[in-house]
Amino acid sequence: MAGAAALRLRVEKVVAGGYGLARQPLTGETVLVPFVLPDETIEVRKTYQEKGVKWARAEHLLEPNPHRREAPCPYYGDCGGCDLQHADYAYQIEIKGGALLETLRRVGRVDWHGPVTVVRSPEFGYRIRATLKAAWPGGRLDIGFYRNRSRVVCAVERCLLLVEPLNACLPHLKCTLETRALGRMGEIDALSTDEGVLLWLRTDREPPTGLVRDLARIPGCAGVGIVRDAGGRSAHRIVQRAGKDRAVLRVGRHAYLASPTCFFQANRFMHQALLDALDAVLPTSGRLALDLYCGAGFFTQHLGDRFETVVGVEENADAIRLARDAAEAAGMGGLRFLAVDVCASLRDPGMTGSPDVVVVDPPRAGLASDGSLIEYLGSMRPPLLVYFSCEPSTLARDLGRLRASGFQLVDLRAFDMFPQTHHLEAMAVLRPEDTARHESTTDSTSRPGA
Repeated sequence: MAGAAALRLRVEKVVAGGYGLARQPLTGETVLVPFVLPDETIEVRKTYQEKGVKWARAEHLLEPNPHRREAPCPYYGDCGGCDLQHADYAYQIEIKGGALLETLRRVGRVDWHGPVTVVRSPEFGYRIRATLKAAWPGGRLDIGFYRNRSRVVCAVERCLLLVEPLNACLPHLKCTLETRALGRMGEIDALSTDEGVLLWLRTDREPPTGLVRDLARIPGCAGVGIVRDAGGRSAHRIVQRAGKDRAVLRVGRHAYLASPTCFFQANRFMHQALLDALDAVLPTSGRLALDLYCGAGFFTQHLGDRFETVVGVEENADAIRLARDAAEAAGMGGLRFLAVDVCASLRDPGMTGSPDVVVVDPPRAGLASDGSLIEYLGSMRPPLLVYFSCEPSTLARDLGRLRASGFQLVDLRAFDMFPQTHHLEAMAVLRPEDTARHESTTDSTSRPGA
């Protein structure tokens, strides 16, 4: 740890993770600083090393960026949920677009020279789902989110990012739980649906008799589940349940089933934007489409409007049950779902055809790390591959691998799924290299004056 002498730093840019990048004046060594903006001059008094990275915290802001603002949330800087509230929203978009391109170049050696349009969202009140953290420090109940870079809970009375039905539940949830001997209860999954709020609680001991009944009486609550956690999210059993454990979410003409335990895009304002972006690159019709990492069938149903057969693959069996039931209720007989690991699905006879399009929407870890899925895609060479990603670093890595397998990036778009945070959703559109080159040549020769 450095001494107490003041050190002046100039912030060069904001990089992936929302951290400002500065360099020490004499050594040129990189220092990462939270809650700063490009072109700001700051003063720090100490730096520290963590996992091979040098960090510092700004003690004084000497020259602020003109886009800096007072954070609207009273918990900002303590709660770890947001990290860009100190920038006006238009500047947040600029920062995120630049960070995406920088990550693609640095990690995947992908130089995208076209524009990157970032679809904007309303700044606040957009999250229909959240994982609340709970703790009993000193005998009192705190419900909120982890503090910045810690596992200590920052208690919140309301969160500006949540939709109103979730915020309305918070005081009732706290009142119902604070006198109960629940032991360690690490998480409460909450989801706001068309039919009300669903709550899913985890505790390490048997809950008191009648607790689920009391929770189900919370105004606006449509269903509650209490899980006895035996050491991890996969090792648990439901011990009490009341009301619904799934409910309908409508997006356009489609009705989906969702539950607190299965992934569904959290930003209510961006659902249609994602489907519109996919529509813009799809053929008008086709025989077969694959939707890998399909979750509860968000893209699968939409693909079913255009393709005779759509195969959705997802290892979460609960999500597949939701997707199947929603498809059956909608009368979409051309949809088929596999509740298996995506790599295991590659051995299924139904996956050996030649799809017109493959859509992938993997978790933050990206496509399978052993390379089997990319190898499969390279051998199959679908005319269109659409990759939705919530993690720019693994997207960059996978785009580099897909390029080596014969694919070319032909379109790149982004969606601000989580305003006030550094997170960004991207959509990369790829085609086999020879097809992309032919289309590029055709387009250039058809332009007047080309």
